[in-house]
Amino acid sequence: MSQPLIEVLIPTLNEAGQIAETVANAIRLGPVFVVDSQSTDETRRLAQEAGATVIEHPFEGYATQKNWALDNAPFKGRWVFVMDADERITPQLRDELHKAVQADQDVDAYQVNRLMIFMGREIKHGGFYPDQSLRLLKRGRCRFGDRLVHEKAVCSGKTGWLAHPLLHIRQETLSEYLNKQIHYAELESRELIKQVPPPQAPARAPFQPLWTFLSIYALRLGFLDGRAGLHLAMLTANYEHMVGLLYREKLNELPRDDDSTAQPPPEQTQTLPISILILTLNEESNLPECLESIRWCDDVVVFDSYSTDRTVELAQAAGARVVQRRFDNWSAHQNWAMENIEFKHKWVFYLDADERMTPQVKAEIASAANDPAETRVAFYCGRRNYFMGKWLKHAMPPGMVMRFFIPSKIRFERLVNPTPVIDGNYGYLRQYFDHYSFGKGITAWVDKHNKYSQLEAIEGMKLLKGQHGPQPSLWDHDPAVRRKALKNLSFSMPLRPLLKFCYIYFIKLGFLDGRAGLTYCTLQTIYEYMITIKMKELKRREKNLPI
Repeated sequence: MSQPLIEVLIPTLNEAGQIAETVANAIRLGPVFVVDSQSTDETRRLAQEAGATVIEHPFEGYATQKNWALDNAPFKGRWVFVMDADERITPQLRDELHKAVQADQDVDAYQVNRLMIFMGREIKHGGFYPDQSLRLLKRGRCRFGDRLVHEKAVCSGKTGWLAHPLLHIRQETLSEYLNKQIHYAELESRELIKQVPPPQAPARAPFQPLWTFLSIYALRLGFLDGRAGLHLAMLTANYEHMVGLLYREKLNELPRDDDSTAQPPPEQTQTLPISILILTLNEESNLPECLESIRWCDDVVVFDSYSTDRTVELAQAAGARVVQRRFDNWSAHQNWAMENIEFKHKWVFYLDADERMTPQVKAEIASAANDPAETRVAFYCGRRNYFMGKWLKHAMPPGMVMRFFIPSKIRFERLVNPTPVIDGNYGYLRQYFDHYSFGKGITAWVDKHNKYSQLEAIEGMKLLKGQHGPQPSLWDHDPAVRRKALKNLSFSMPLRPLLKFCYIYFIKLGFLDGRAGLTYCTLQTIYEYMITIKMKELKRREKNLPI
């Protein structure tokens, strides 16, 4: 049997949604080898059914995986074309590839241009095209460089260029796209540290994200790609912002919140007629300090969503009761707790694992719980929010969240950031507890808010369709009602991310919190942008338009 002119290598991990189409496209060029990094979906089966040879190999890094495949996959010919599962070979490129290898020139690799398809549109500006990389490789003459992310092939010999583009079709949801950005930003920040280790490592420019946006959208004419060009510029600037934050975090310029000494643990005193509810999912880094702050409580219930780390072990070692349930959404999860957990005491205070009880709040809730004349059934409470080692008094003001209540008198609604429905009178506590929302680092915070933004987008669409019933008034005397009304109004506002930044940075005086305030306001703006574009994505899906 004659050797194939070209064989195709496709590295995969959980690509069941598109691998069959990718293999069907690639197999027209030559035999296809899928090197899979132990996918947990149907990737391997679908690839085999489409005609590919599937090889499973544990993932050790992007460059390492491709180099392993080049060395170990049972290729028979001289040439290998390397592509990803979200790429497609056009008939014109296929013909050009065949002609290139048949010419038998003194060339060891060929550059191919990628043409991105985003929101159904070809992206030809903003620096995204031409996007050249070595893809057609002569075996034994090319390797992938030792880089954690955005790895590129390098060739020891002569290289050539092909004219027709390889299509890069972005088919993932925006949540998946942002998850990938978070992962790549983490790796890119490690790469920067690795290239120039501290203390020699220079600080990245604080306005790098803004420069990235202006460079893509204005200087490189990204605006000519319409709305798709605008969103790509914003998403790329967001990526640069995350890389910068993670880079500084690794240089220890961002003090970890779990190292903060802002609030010493309270002394152990007598127990109080109050139960504590803590919601957890993989909170082994946060939970010990949270439990330390409530040592006085004789009924701590850790409501866990089947953590895979040491969360349950730590909770049980501290004497807490553990109740487990699969998480679906916030209101359903919390309502299940209200209906099914038997608390020892009438009153319950709810904490997240990244929050800490303070002696001041403890004294105030003890007074309410011990007062036989108390007629209120729930209390809102404010939080001191910490970031970069300081209390954000302005950029993230205490606000009011419902945390102290009689379980039978409260229910929650909304998929995320749930709002309470209270059966009875309620009040407001004067004191604050502490919140360290960045206790697990920037990556965890961004990943969590990527998930939150999807649920907020769903809630926003419900609101715009009138599915939430009568709306609260901005002029209500109750601050909790006014806050809910303002949030609902924001879903219909144009330029929502920019308005959010101006509101918290200028109107709420976030600039007084210094660098921490600016960084947090920027992160909140990114979060609002996530919600906005995901609402647009939902609208496009309803019309069967490309993402």
